[in-house]
Amino acid sequence: MDPGGPLVMVCLGHRCSALHALATDERCEPGLPTLMAAVRSTRGAILVTTGCVGHCEIAAVIALGRRPASSAPVATAPGGVLPFAGGVVLAGMDRAPRADALCRWVRRGGYQVASPPEELARSYSRPS
Repeated sequence: MDPGGPLVMVCLGHRCSALHALATDERCEPGLPTLMAAVRSTRGAILVTTGCVGHCEIAAVIALGRRPASSAPVATAPGGVLPFAGGVVLAGMDRAPRADALCRWVRRGGYQVASPPEELARSYSRPS
């Protein structure tokens, strides 16, 4: 059975991609490779990428939501859209302390399962 798990959405629009590339070039870990490793090592977690989500003014954007278990009753969405529960949009995810905090949160179960790390709890917003 699919347990559900964290759903990590990484914006790969022009600005976010450039900020992540700069962080990687400066060897600021953890960065996207470490986030991908955190998702791979967390049961039920998945990572998806998207084009620009339109929040360029708040630096590199990553959203974290919760994907339901396969046995959970969910309404089917047209076009195979993956359902998820709520979520938060996190800004400044090109900065190492924030990216590291996100990796820790994902490994602990993520949104709706574990409390956000202090580095993220002060500054996340719910998508409108």
